[in-house]
Amino acid sequence: MPTGVRCYDLYPASSVFHLAHRVVSACGFNIMRQMAAHRERHRFMPLPRRFDDQFQRAAQHHLTASAVADDPPASERE
Repeated sequence: MPTGVRCYDLYPASSVFHLAHRVVSACGFNIMRQMAAHRERHRFMPLPRRFDDQFQRAAQHHLTASAVADDPPASERE
């Protein structure tokens, strides 16, 4: 690990998301939902799974994030 980087193995991890500068994870259903409120700090990489299409979930997340990023702030809407 680089100097200054900390790695924690916590359960449930969601209790400390607000403290993290960055969260790196796979694209499992639970972590993707739990990190929705912290999108700007979340970096993820889909992993092949037999019964979970993490690649589809990652693609959908990027589409949703793009739509949110392209949406003008409420103050600029008519």
